[in-house]
Amino acid sequence: MIGAVLTHIGLEDISAKEVNELIGKECSIKKGFVYFEISNLNELAVLSYIGRSFIRVLLVVSSGEFDINEMDKIKLEIDDYYKKLIKDKSFSLRYIKNNNSNDDINRFDVEPLFGGLVKDSFDLNVNLKNPDVQFFVIIIDDKYFLCIDMPGFDLSKRDYKIFQNRDSIKGTIAYSLTRLSNFSNNNVLLDPFCKDGTIIIESALYIKRMSPHYFIKDKFRFDLLDINFDFNSFDKEIRDIKDTNSKIIGYDDNFPSIRASKKNANIAGVSREINISRLDVKWIDTKFDHSVDAVVTKPIEPSNRINKRKVENIYNDLFN
Repeated sequence: MIGAVLTHIGLEDISAKEVNELIGKECSIKKGFVYFEISNLNELAVLSYIGRSFIRVLLVVSSGEFDINEMDKIKLEIDDYYKKLIKDKSFSLRYIKNNNSNDDINRFDVEPLFGGLVKDSFDLNVNLKNPDVQFFVIIIDDKYFLCIDMPGFDLSKRDYKIFQNRDSIKGTIAYSLTRLSNFSNNNVLLDPFCKDGTIIIESALYIKRMSPHYFIKDKFRFDLLDINFDFNSFDKEIRDIKDTNSKIIGYDDNFPSIRASKKNANIAGVSREINISRLDVKWIDTKFDHSVDAVVTKPIEPSNRINKRKVENIYNDLFN
């Protein structure tokens, strides 16, 4: 069996590393797409629940050559195992455009074609509003991948982000930035422009070994694929019982950002792992008697609140 994860273009190596760390699989990498062999569906359930850099976790049920000029010749080769897996289920299908795809390919050509092939091959009923199973077609270069979405929702969304900043970044990207910084236990991490706290929250979840979806276990649709995944046992197995020795610090000079960060961290369950306070960047050096191990941040940009000259001054203070 083949599993795959859809990720952000440019962060494929981080996702491949995460797959290897979580289930011990070596990966093949394409643009925005990482795939690997799996032994069972439970491995994909693990990736879905604890994975932090993935947009989707997928089960590849068919793949093959794709030619836009000969789309009518595509025939799906479906293993009987997959047919039994989703027997009597309803489905919908979406085409995910990858930057490696031919610009002439559009969803209005791809979705009806593969939707019809899936309906006939699996003998399923279409349900566009609330399907039991969501199929995705991904076309990269001259090859298609027909996949079943395992968790049933977009993993890049974070339910703890109730109070958002307009300059917020996705949790998947925040986590990936943290990994690129080589942040680990016993380290000090600083975000001097923490905004709504996404980077420091993702850092805390990572070091605490806590799923970013810990409080929404009921959203996973593993039961529809006959996967008996014990969330509680898995949490006990991966979580360290000892306290971490890391120090995660978030600063911002804006009171609404500080309030948003603290509320989001509390919702995520990591408020004790993070130190959040209001501080202008020019005073940062007064707060540390030693160096930090990592500075991970999305720097501020000129806006109605802060003009370009002030942004330049803030950057000068930061790098000093």
